[in-house]
Amino acid sequence: MIVEFTYSKFSKFPGQTANQTSALLDSGTSTGSLPEAYLDFIYASIPGASKQPPQGGQVAYIVPCSAEPQLSFVFGSIEVPVNPIDLTGAVPDGNGGIQCQSAFFGTTSSSNPLDMILGDAFLRNAYVLFDFGTIANASNAPFVQILPVRHYLLLKDVPRIDNTLM
Repeated sequence: MIVEFTYSKFSKFPGQTANQTSALLDSGTSTGSLPEAYLDFIYASIPGASKQPPQGGQVAYIVPCSAEPQLSFVFGSIEVPVNPIDLTGAVPDGNGGIQCQSAFFGTTSSSNPLDMILGDAFLRNAYVLFDFGTIANASNAPFVQILPVRHYLLLKDVPRIDNTLM
């Protein structure tokens, strides 16, 4: 069963219309940084997930390693589903084992001047073309094109990774 919800808030940047959030696409960031409310929306509904205390202005969730959350980002009319494998990562549990943590971190509005940063955890799931335009020709404005790597329905057969180290 696939349950679909939409969650969007207003951007903190002037000039954005209702239900728009600005995103910085950053290949130099391995994870992602989202407003804390977005993070809660994504991870709090996962059975067994627990929100961790803030560290360094960021919050994260510990989730069961078998969890397969479904998430898509929508840019205009283009939906980019994120592979469930890219939504969590293995971290030490403090007892010699590992646990799974959200690959996206939540920030409060005061700790991040941007709406969101989408790093490699998102970018592995998208073809992204950056065109910086032409400085000398104002009619050739900069733009970004985004296409999904795979369709949302194809993600259901992705193999699971268990919580053992090889």
